[in-house]
Amino acid sequence: MNEPIAAKVGSSSLSVSELDSLLGYYKINEEHREEFIRRWIERELLFKEAIEKGIKNSKEYQLTAEVSNKELAAALFIKDYFNKNKSNITQSELRSYYKANPLQFSISENAVVVNYAGFNDLNDAVEFRSTLFNSGWNYGTEQLKKLDNITEYAVDKLFLRSELPTAKVVRVLENLLPGEISIVFESEPNIFAVVQLVDKLKANSIPKFNYIESEVRERYSMMKKKLAYSDFIKELYSKYNVEINRDK
Repeated sequence: MNEPIAAKVGSSSLSVSELDSLLGYYKINEEHREEFIRRWIERELLFKEAIEKGIKNSKEYQLTAEVSNKELAAALFIKDYFNKNKSNITQSELRSYYKANPLQFSISENAVVVNYAGFNDLNDAVEFRSTLFNSGWNYGTEQLKKLDNITEYAVDKLFLRSELPTAKVVRVLENLLPGEISIVFESEPNIFAVVQLVDKLKANSIPKFNYIESEVRERYSMMKKKLAYSDFIKELYSKYNVEINRDK
């Protein structure tokens, strides 16, 4: 059976499955879909016209194509290299990196650390809040997984003041003491929230490790990748006998 075609220009075609794969998450958005198809058609039209006019035979095209091919091959290779050579990062490594580089993690403005849950059903929000008082937040988050009306939740989530989702959330947090749990409130239309203030942080302070572990991991992983890349390039210098003539 022939695969459904989303668009066709002469002998070139864009299948529905190719389109969905290229669009990813945006495949559900009709506007994005139409725009992508329009751009694909324009590119194919211009490419066919360029071929007809002999652009591929020009020296400029051939040089540009060679550079592009090398860059693409190198990018795909390095992506594959790091996928095959992933290093395990231990908790000990992360904590050592955090302690050795505290200023990297200084925050630029006042911040709060919160536990947060949002629901699109008021009764679920009220029930969840009652669970918190009886069993604590950690037990409560386990119950969240059983609820269909949960819209979002976070545990020990650090927010800079400018990152807080709504003005209503800001006002509620301003009236809480560390450890205190809010009443159920409507954080935005039809979203019923419960928030617990875990900690308040001053601008230019350094958050505790457990508040920013994901950021520490991201930075440490990036550093290790840069070092690994540098070492690998040094190996390739030797392997391929690099020469640099600085007299010209």
